[in-house]
Amino acid sequence: MMAPFFAAFLRATLSLLLPLLANLLGSLEEETLDEFSLRDEKALFQDVCFVAAAAYSQQVIILRNVQHLQQFHSQLAARCQRKVTEPDFDFTNGRILFGLWSAGEGCGAHHILTSYEREPSGQHIQVEAHFVPYGPCPYELLRPLWLSAPGGAATDVELRVVSP
Repeated sequence: MMAPFFAAFLRATLSLLLPLLANLLGSLEEETLDEFSLRDEKALFQDVCFVAAAAYSQQVIILRNVQHLQQFHSQLAARCQRKVTEPDFDFTNGRILFGLWSAGEGCGAHHILTSYEREPSGQHIQVEAHFVPYGPCPYELLRPLWLSAPGGAATDVELRVVSP
Protein backbone atom coordinates (compact mmCIF):
# COMPACT_ATOMS: atom_id res chain seq x y z
CA MET A 1 0.00 0.00 0.00
CA MET A 2 2.88 2.37 0.74
CA ALA A 3 4.76 1.54 -2.49
CA PRO A 4 2.26 3.23 -4.89
CA PHE A 5 2.12 6.30 -2.61
CA PHE A 6 5.90 6.49 -2.42
CA ALA A 7 6.27 6.10 -6.20
CA ALA A 8 3.73 8.90 -6.82
CA PHE A 9 5.48 11.11 -4.25
CA LEU A 10 8.86 10.45 -5.87
CA ARG A 11 7.51 11.22 -9.37
CA ALA A 12 5.96 14.48 -8.15
CA THR A 13 9.15 15.50 -6.34
CA LEU A 14 11.35 14.71 -9.34
CA SER A 15 9.05 16.60 -11.71
CA LEU A 16 9.58 19.69 -9.52
CA LEU A 17 13.31 19.27 -8.92
CA LEU A 18 14.52 18.21 -12.35
CA PRO A 19 13.70 21.51 -14.12
CA LEU A 20 15.54 23.38 -11.36
CA LEU A 21 18.54 21.11 -11.77
CA ALA A 22 18.43 21.59 -15.55
CA ASN A 23 18.51 25.38 -15.10
CA LEU A 24 21.51 25.05 -12.81
CA LEU A 25 23.30 22.81 -15.30
CA GLY A 26 22.42 25.21 -18.12
CA SER A 27 24.17 28.06 -16.32
CA LEU A 28 27.24 25.88 -15.86
CA GLU A 29 27.19 25.23 -19.60
CA GLU A 30 27.62 28.97 -20.29
CA GLU A 31 30.89 28.91 -18.34
CA THR A 32 31.98 25.79 -20.24
CA LEU A 33 31.30 27.47 -23.59
CA ASP A 34 33.55 30.38 -22.64
CA GLU A 35 36.23 28.02 -21.39
CA PHE A 36 36.21 26.09 -24.68
CA SER A 37 36.04 29.22 -26.95
CA LEU A 38 32.72 27.96 -28.28
CA ARG A 39 29.55 29.96 -28.86
CA ASP A 40 26.02 28.67 -28.40
CA GLU A 41 24.30 29.20 -31.76
CA LYS A 42 21.04 27.28 -31.22
CA ALA A 43 19.05 30.52 -31.53
CA LEU A 44 19.86 30.49 -35.27
CA PHE A 45 17.54 27.50 -35.67
CA GLN A 46 14.92 28.29 -33.01
CA ASP A 47 11.94 28.38 -35.36
CA VAL A 48 12.72 25.17 -37.26
CA CYS A 49 9.67 22.90 -37.10
CA PHE A 50 9.74 19.52 -35.38
CA VAL A 51 9.40 17.61 -38.67
CA ALA A 52 12.50 19.24 -40.17
CA ALA A 53 14.56 18.87 -37.00
CA ALA A 54 13.51 15.21 -36.71
CA ALA A 55 14.67 14.58 -40.29
CA TYR A 56 18.17 15.66 -39.25
CA SER A 57 18.22 14.27 -35.70
CA GLN A 58 21.49 12.66 -34.64
CA GLN A 59 23.19 13.90 -37.86
CA VAL A 60 26.14 16.22 -37.36
CA ILE A 61 25.92 19.16 -39.74
CA ILE A 62 29.01 21.28 -40.43
CA LEU A 63 28.53 24.61 -42.19
CA ARG A 64 31.64 26.46 -43.35
CA ASN A 65 30.25 29.34 -45.42
CA VAL A 66 27.13 31.34 -46.26
CA GLN A 67 26.29 29.12 -49.25
CA HIS A 68 26.26 25.97 -47.07
CA LEU A 69 24.05 27.73 -44.52
CA GLN A 70 21.61 28.94 -47.19
CA GLN A 71 21.40 25.48 -48.74
CA PHE A 72 20.77 23.86 -45.34
CA HIS A 73 18.13 26.49 -44.52
CA SER A 74 16.35 25.73 -47.80
CA GLN A 75 16.30 22.02 -46.98
CA LEU A 76 14.85 22.72 -43.52
CA ALA A 77 12.29 25.24 -44.80
CA ALA A 78 11.04 22.79 -47.45
CA ARG A 79 9.96 20.42 -44.65
CA CYS A 80 8.09 23.04 -42.60
CA GLN A 81 4.60 24.32 -43.27
CA ARG A 82 5.29 27.71 -41.70
CA LYS A 83 8.02 30.15 -42.66
CA VAL A 84 11.46 29.42 -41.22
CA THR A 85 13.56 32.52 -40.64
CA GLU A 86 16.80 32.42 -42.58
CA PRO A 87 19.66 32.40 -40.06
CA ASP A 88 22.22 35.17 -40.21
CA PHE A 89 25.72 34.03 -39.32
CA ASP A 90 28.98 35.81 -40.06
CA PHE A 91 31.55 33.37 -41.44
CA THR A 92 34.03 36.13 -42.37
CA ASN A 93 35.62 35.98 -38.92
CA GLY A 94 36.75 32.38 -39.56
CA ARG A 95 34.17 30.66 -37.35
CA ILE A 96 32.69 27.27 -38.24
CA LEU A 97 29.04 26.51 -37.46
CA PHE A 98 28.20 22.92 -36.51
CA GLY A 99 25.60 20.97 -34.61
CA LEU A 100 22.69 18.59 -34.54
CA TRP A 101 19.36 17.85 -32.92
CA SER A 102 19.40 15.11 -30.28
CA ALA A 103 16.33 12.91 -29.83
CA GLY A 104 15.03 11.38 -26.63
CA GLU A 105 12.03 10.91 -24.39
CA GLY A 106 11.16 12.67 -21.13
CA CYS A 107 9.84 15.87 -19.59
CA GLY A 108 12.77 17.91 -20.84
CA ALA A 109 16.37 17.59 -21.93
CA HIS A 110 19.62 19.48 -22.30
CA HIS A 111 23.20 19.01 -23.43
CA ILE A 112 26.25 19.17 -21.18
CA LEU A 113 29.55 19.91 -22.90
CA THR A 114 32.19 17.58 -21.52
CA SER A 115 35.30 18.10 -23.64
CA TYR A 116 36.84 20.27 -26.31
CA GLU A 117 40.15 19.50 -27.95
CA ARG A 118 41.92 21.42 -30.64
CA GLU A 119 45.11 20.25 -32.31
CA PRO A 120 47.99 22.73 -32.00
CA SER A 121 47.85 23.24 -35.76
CA GLY A 122 44.19 24.24 -35.41
CA GLN A 123 43.21 21.87 -38.21
CA HIS A 124 41.14 19.51 -36.04
CA ILE A 125 38.47 20.30 -33.43
CA GLN A 126 36.84 17.61 -31.31
CA VAL A 127 33.81 18.38 -29.12
CA GLU A 128 31.97 15.94 -26.88
CA ALA A 129 28.64 16.52 -25.16
CA HIS A 130 26.20 14.44 -23.17
CA PHE A 131 22.51 14.56 -24.04
CA VAL A 132 20.50 14.36 -20.82
CA PRO A 133 16.74 13.79 -21.01
CA TYR A 134 15.00 13.92 -17.65
CA GLY A 135 11.68 13.16 -16.04
CA PRO A 136 9.18 10.33 -16.45
CA CYS A 137 7.06 12.03 -19.15
CA PRO A 138 6.31 10.15 -22.39
CA TYR A 139 7.13 13.17 -24.63
CA GLU A 140 9.22 12.76 -27.76
CA LEU A 141 11.94 15.40 -27.51
CA LEU A 142 14.34 17.05 -29.93
CA ARG A 143 16.95 19.40 -28.51
CA PRO A 144 19.35 21.49 -30.57
CA LEU A 145 23.07 21.63 -30.00
CA TRP A 146 24.49 24.21 -32.40
CA LEU A 147 27.91 25.69 -31.77
CA SER A 148 30.49 27.80 -33.50
CA ALA A 149 34.22 27.65 -33.01
CA PRO A 150 37.21 29.50 -34.37
CA GLY A 151 38.61 27.71 -37.35
CA GLY A 152 38.43 28.03 -41.07
CA ALA A 153 37.40 26.22 -44.20
CA ALA A 154 40.16 23.62 -43.82
CA THR A 155 39.40 22.78 -40.17
CA ASP A 156 38.07 19.27 -39.52
CA VAL A 157 35.27 19.20 -36.92
CA GLU A 158 34.22 16.15 -34.93
CA LEU A 159 31.11 16.43 -32.72
CA ARG A 160 30.24 13.45 -30.55
CA VAL A 161 27.05 13.35 -28.47
CA VAL A 162 26.68 10.63 -25.86
CA SER A 163 23.07 9.67 -25.13
CA PRO A 164 21.71 7.46 -22.37
